[in-house]
Amino acid sequence: MNFLIDKLTKFYKNNVIAYSLVFKEIKIRYHLFIVFALSLYLTTLQLVVKVGLYFYFAGTLLNTFNSFLISLVLCVGLFFHVNSKAKKIVRKKFRFRNKGFSWRTDEFEKMQSRILIDHLREKKLYKEEKLKQLIDLCYKEIERKKLPSLIAPTIFISLFVPIWVQFLTILFKETSISERAFPLAVSITLLLIVIMISITISKWIIKEMFEFVWISESQLKKNLVHRLEELLIEIEEDEKQSDLG
Repeated sequence: MNFLIDKLTKFYKNNVIAYSLVFKEIKIRYHLFIVFALSLYLTTLQLVVKVGLYFYFAGTLLNTFNSFLISLVLCVGLFFHVNSKAKKIVRKKFRFRNKGFSWRTDEFEKMQSRILIDHLREKKLYKEEKLKQLIDLCYKEIERKKLPSLIAPTIFISLFVPIWVQFLTILFKETSISERAFPLAVSITLLLIVIMISITISKWIIKEMFEFVWISESQLKKNLVHRLEELLIEIEEDEKQSDLG
């Protein structure tokens, strides 16, 4: 049965996901956009850190700000370009007329579902019981291949906090307890908040990168499960309507 899941995942990767249907045709520009998006993210983090600790990075702040602006312009420009190209591909390849801004529409989503449904029907898998089995197998495969966390959150905190406290102690010893101590404390607090938010955003970015660029098997299976669950709900709803009729 694992072989069946692998084959279904391969079909999903090659025939259903947005990358294979759209972005594969403009992959160089799409990957360039990803690179500049990452660059923008990193320069934004760097800028925030240097603004937060302005007293220590005042000399290099202008260069970082310029890098941020360049990354922002390139990223936004490529975003509009890739979105425009994707709309043209969808219009030409699938005959979808999209008057909105985004290339991705409900029609496109439905088409993806139809491609998957046709394949499942061809393999005689488009049945409620079969879908439940596939979903269950996918979850088991995801759990089986899930990598263990190298550093548990509690271990990370226990290692990080003493180092951070020691760093702050040294930092405040070098800072006069008058004009600069309070702004520094506020800056560090804000910096910590930004770091926490950045970690959350980073998780999303990493997920997106693996889904659309490197396309990890685990993420593919998660997306496939989501699609299968939607199809299962549709089948159950259709059966309810039939019973009522």
